[in-house]
Amino acid sequence: MNSRRDGIIVGNLQDPGNWSLEPDEEVRQRNVNAAIEFFSSMRVPRAGSAAGCAPEPPRVAPPVEAFFDAES
Repeated sequence: MNSRRDGIIVGNLQDPGNWSLEPDEEVRQRNVNAAIEFFSSMRVPRAGSAAGCAPEPPRVAPPVEAFFDAES
């Protein structure tokens, strides 16, 4: 997902084995639904807090491996 002034771009319309340059409506809808679910799960910031800012940074940076799952 990439932000824009007029909304967001939902990308990654990959469909393994499909080499067509035409977007697949089912894949597009699946990605849009995933974006809706992702943003719906975000909590509303408390009044007076800076949106998107953690109260304090982590004391130790997580290892790079923490950002990838077994299928990455």
